Amino acid sequence: MSKWFSRTGRGILLGFWASNTSLGDLIGTKIYQYITIDDNKKWPLAFYWVAGIVFLMGLISLIGIHEEPKYLNFFD
Repeated sequence: MSKWFSRTGRGILLGFWASNTSLGDLIGTKIYQYITIDDNKKWPLAFYWVAGIVFLMGLISLIGIHEEPKYLNFFD
């Protein structure tokens, strides 16, 4: 964090990062409700959807996260 953000902005950033678990619970619940609205036997499908979303976000993170901003060449 210290390589990317100044000391004054890190608290807000870490607050957003810490909200990921709560936001994930809300999104997962809404996906489950949307998929099982007509048939309660479709609950395994909700797990596949959430797993797919987690996989895609992990892939985006793997590709997009860099250790330092200098590796992106935005600041040259």
